[in-house]
Amino acid sequence: MTGDANTLLKILLVEDDSLDRASLMRALRNDNHGFYITEATSINTACAVLESHHFDVILTEYQLHDGSADVLLAQINAMTSDKPAVIILGSYSDDLLAEQCILTGAQAYLIKEDIRPHSLLSTIVQAKQHAKQWQELQTEAAHLRVQAEHDALTGLYNRHVFDETLRNCLAQAERYGRAFALLMIDLDQFKQINDTWGHCTGDILLQEIACRLCNLTRDSDRVCRIGGDEFAILLPEILNQRQPAILAERLAEALLEPVHTGEANIIISASIGVAIYPDNGTTADLPLRNADKAMYRCKHRGNNSNMSNIVPTSPTLPG
Repeated sequence: MTGDANTLLKILLVEDDSLDRASLMRALRNDNHGFYITEATSINTACAVLESHHFDVILTEYQLHDGSADVLLAQINAMTSDKPAVIILGSYSDDLLAEQCILTGAQAYLIKEDIRPHSLLSTIVQAKQHAKQWQELQTEAAHLRVQAEHDALTGLYNRHVFDETLRNCLAQAERYGRAFALLMIDLDQFKQINDTWGHCTGDILLQEIACRLCNLTRDSDRVCRIGGDEFAILLPEILNQRQPAILAERLAEALLEPVHTGEANIIISASIGVAIYPDNGTTADLPLRNADKAMYRCKHRGNNSNMSNIVPTSPTLPG
């Protein structure tokens, strides 16, 4: 290793040929830029070092005695942030291999015998810049994906994701003969809260309701906000008819707990309708329509503070 690790560009050099490794080290050291260099003589060693250390750039021979750089690229691609730039070193010109390396995440492919100190520095700097730009694009794409899939106020999945998940649940249920459940939840007299306390208080209430729904569901369940005061929960796989009914009872009870908004302690009830596939419909619209009908039957009964406002739609799964 050469230089100060805190200020210099950190490079991992992966090469199992001692002569080639020495030549590359000379090229790196002859440049005035200065690098902090770690050497590895195998893919396995490089992967192990990469797990515990951060590098700005990886210079690696494509084919080593214990495997190819594809293994290293796969490990780097699995990183979620701060990925190093990768420069693949080849012993001969191979346009097909070079293209393959670029497509799988490398920033450059160099022929070792053509490497000169100045050109190597230029490639390293460019590769690092390209890797940074690519990471920024990936981060921005992930951010846009979150925005496109989530409700801005509550952070729950939105109607688009709900519709897509419902279609996927139907496809999986048909393929594997599984049952799934859909819960439709509508807050009772939410408009009166907005009219009385204002929309800011209403927003706080919706955020708290979203938290309570998430706290009572599994990671595999999909909790969505599909309208102003309407929520939906998809249970991708259920074991019996009681499972969604029990969840509905727990949700109704949890939602009746007062919400402290700063201006008032608000108690709000909810109407919950339950539909089960395949008992209540085998096409994309039928479970949704039946859960909706069950929910509105709840509303017509009148909101109250007990579990009687939960109306399942005649499930026939074994209890």
